[in-house]
Amino acid sequence: MSGPTTLAPAIEAAMQVVKASGQFHVLLLLTDGDVSDPKRDADAIVRASQYPLSIIIVGLGDGPFDTLRTFDDGLPKRVFDNCQSVILSEIEAQFATTERPD
Repeated sequence: MSGPTTLAPAIEAAMQVVKASGQFHVLLLLTDGDVSDPKRDADAIVRASQYPLSIIIVGLGDGPFDTLRTFDDGLPKRVFDNCQSVILSEIEAQFATTERPD
């Protein structure tokens, strides 16, 4: 994966799917770095909170992922907390120190 990362087009497409179906959906987005247009992506996440759509963003690799963290809890204008960011390397590090049963 390389190049600029923008989440808005995928979020906007998912909103259209939700509008057409009227059903709850979960959008899973995978990225290897921070977003290149944070305002556009944040606005899309806020708009998406008006629909039955949850967004999970998974950061793969070494990032950086600073903006993704703000999308998780730093967008107060949302109708509901519709976006969760997971940084895979942080989860891996957490479990690397956990003793595994044999």
